[in-house]
Amino acid sequence: MELLLQRGFDMLIHGHKHVPFFTIQSRDGARMLPVLGAGSFSANLIEPLYQGRVCNQVHLIEFAGRDGAAMNAFGRIKSWAHVTATGWVKSKHEHHGIFHLSGFGKYLQLPYVGDLLASLLTVEIAKKGSATLGELYIRNRELGYIPTKVLFDALNEVCKSRSFRIVGTIDDPSECTIISQ
Repeated sequence: MELLLQRGFDMLIHGHKHVPFFTIQSRDGARMLPVLGAGSFSANLIEPLYQGRVCNQVHLIEFAGRDGAAMNAFGRIKSWAHVTATGWVKSKHEHHGIFHLSGFGKYLQLPYVGDLLASLLTVEIAKKGSATLGELYIRNRELGYIPTKVLFDALNEVCKSRSFRIVGTIDDPSECTIISQ
């Protein structure tokens, strides 16, 4: 990891892990390195440990650009899982180990992300009583490249403090609506 960070790698993608994951690594506050453990694409997981929990996966990595100041590559990873009964579906973190949409490259502090979300949500909810996360992404493109865990931790804090409620799934911005309680 240290060598990859020192050499300026933009992302590490690896396979041979049945359980997919996406995380951000850093050493000593140095540059951030997105890591995608891609899971399996064509394995038949018959071991009891994996049955019903781990599906074959496919991921699409979209690099959107490079941050001018920090020189971080930024973008999103979209993930799908193959469910025997229904075929390919958008991944859900709680069922498939990875969010359908995962941002990377904009490493902003939780309070800043919370303030940004609060200001956008206050305006949208005052106008029409609700807002989808997808609409917020349109209002501020930076939101789409913030790591998903940071984004949703901030969103949960804003919803608690403003009496807003999240309806739908946090895995996909088009299916996540924030309403006034």
